[in-house]
Amino acid sequence: MQIRYRSDIDGLRALAIIFVLLFHGNVNIFPSGFIGVDIFFVISGFLISSTVKNAIDNNQFSFCEFYRRRLWRLQPPLLALVVFTLVLAIIFYLPEDFIDFAISEKYTTLLLSNQYFSRATTGYAVQDANFLLLLHTWSLAIEWQWYLIFPITFYFLHKIKNKNAIIFILVMLTISAFLIALWSSYYDENKSYYFLISRIFEFMTGATLSLIPSSKNNKKSNIYIINILSLLALVGLFYIASYKNILSGYPNYYALIVCISTAILIYTGSKSGLIYQLLSLRPFVYIGQLSYSLYLWHWPMFAAARYIGVFNDIKTKAICYILAILFSVISYRCIEKPLRKQNTYFFKSLLILIVLPIILSLAIDDISDKYKGFNFRFGEEYVRIDNILTQYSAKNRTKCFNKENDIADKKCEIGETSSTKKALLIGDSNANHFWNFFDVIGKKYDTSVTSITSSSCLALPKIRQYHWGNNSINTSCEKNTINYFNSIATSKFNFVIIAERWSNYLGFIVTPEDKKNSGDKPQDIIFHALNNAISFIEKSGVKVILIKEIPRAKYNYLDCFYTRFKNRIFHQEKNIDNCNFDTNETNKGINNTLWVEEMFQKIQIKHPSVVIINPADLLCHAGKCLGNIKGVPTYRDDGHLTDYASYQLGVKYAKEIGDPFQ
Repeated sequence: MQIRYRSDIDGLRALAIIFVLLFHGNVNIFPSGFIGVDIFFVISGFLISSTVKNAIDNNQFSFCEFYRRRLWRLQPPLLALVVFTLVLAIIFYLPEDFIDFAISEKYTTLLLSNQYFSRATTGYAVQDANFLLLLHTWSLAIEWQWYLIFPITFYFLHKIKNKNAIIFILVMLTISAFLIALWSSYYDENKSYYFLISRIFEFMTGATLSLIPSSKNNKKSNIYIINILSLLALVGLFYIASYKNILSGYPNYYALIVCISTAILIYTGSKSGLIYQLLSLRPFVYIGQLSYSLYLWHWPMFAAARYIGVFNDIKTKAICYILAILFSVISYRCIEKPLRKQNTYFFKSLLILIVLPIILSLAIDDISDKYKGFNFRFGEEYVRIDNILTQYSAKNRTKCFNKENDIADKKCEIGETSSTKKALLIGDSNANHFWNFFDVIGKKYDTSVTSITSSSCLALPKIRQYHWGNNSINTSCEKNTINYFNSIATSKFNFVIIAERWSNYLGFIVTPEDKKNSGDKPQDIIFHALNNAISFIEKSGVKVILIKEIPRAKYNYLDCFYTRFKNRIFHQEKNIDNCNFDTNETNKGINNTLWVEEMFQKIQIKHPSVVIINPADLLCHAGKCLGNIKGVPTYRDDGHLTDYASYQLGVKYAKEIGDPFQ
């Protein structure tokens, strides 16, 4: 027995998908249009709970039948999309990005893409997420995870005879789930967006609503109240969607407002009223019926266009929207609508729609990794570059980075490892990318260099810092730094090399233990910590080598270098010498390095024996820095050298400057 169709709920779906479409297209009408997903979750919680409740009340509920219907409702369009994105990735995506896509495809078919993207991105709607073809499937993964736990819970709750007790339990569970979401928001504000535990309260809001009895009393006075409530709820949704800068830590109190507003619209919609009539207008209902297909098909269009660098003007965006609508209509009419009526029994449905896609995606992931993302797709020049980057790739570099570091680990030794002359390289990722540089220098000048580095770690004693992205203390950095300097104190090393992205740490300094002489500004705190560290090292009879930070490449550096390959079918050639950049432009703003220069000048005065290596002397000439060396990219992102460039700079330093280990 089916529940009564509600045209206003389709209209509410239309509102949700319009919010999402405009947000993903960077149309600034609704800067928080991502709340459309929250609206979908509340609607889903209401409809699924109503369906299960109705089936249980009529003694018709079957878990196999429930999941069979869900499979044929959601999976066919999703699998069609997966095939389509595979084609897009084959045509446009560079090998490394294709390998990442294959991994995301695997997790999408496993219904775990939310967990994958929480690890693979720094947050939702950030730059590193804009090109991911299957990013939007995180919400479908959460929906499936919800389906796996809630019907079972709901089924056993209905064993309780007292219906008011069931409602009370659901209300308590919803409140508890919201408090968990707030906790998650506080402790992991950039990743909680993807978590199931952060979203359960949204589904539970709809589920609780499904058990609240609807009064049949439609007196005129009640209609006035209904109209006022539904209007306020609608205004609430538009207000939150129009609000700026609420994504950090979301879902939180703003999400609660969205859920309550959506619940009010669903509840009042059962009683008619003006908003009900508005949402039930035929155009809204049709858009709502298309909403699932629209959600699936719009994002890959946008992501691929951004990836190849053409999602920049109104004309291109309009074409992407038109294509998304066209594909959605075809998907709805030819896949979604006819296949949801399939009567294939449960286990066969599971095999066709879950098991086989997982097997195929696992195979694609394995093959793409084995064949280096099929790099031959991009021609001989790309293969040449890829082979050179692979040839110079430092296999142990990442193994000695960002872990609980062991200085005695032999795999972290580079240079002339048998030498009795020993050096220690410490710092953050800007020290780590000098692995090949010091491998060359060490072999040239008979020095063994141990490279032990930590991500986002200003490796100076008696200074504390926050983790990037949250307000917790970076204790792993503190622990590693203590380990470094204990080893230095034993005179195990002849040289200590410190390299950092110095200018990155101004906003992450806490309070040093010695506050008397440090001053109040982060620049002063860093200077005094570095000065004290050098004094400690020199008193241990060890010589200090400091490395200035490399010039930051321009924002679109990798796009500049690789767009010629992405856009090869459009025959857009690009002179890679245009990817050279001006240091005066790239080092302004938040990462201004003027204070770093002043700090190094003061250090040189206080500690004349310190050797200072300036990478800009090797990379730049007359204010222009190299974007490539012999046609191979210098940078792997805007702030880190490729292993190839690190090697070449080592060769150049040894030839032009000489031995830093004198």
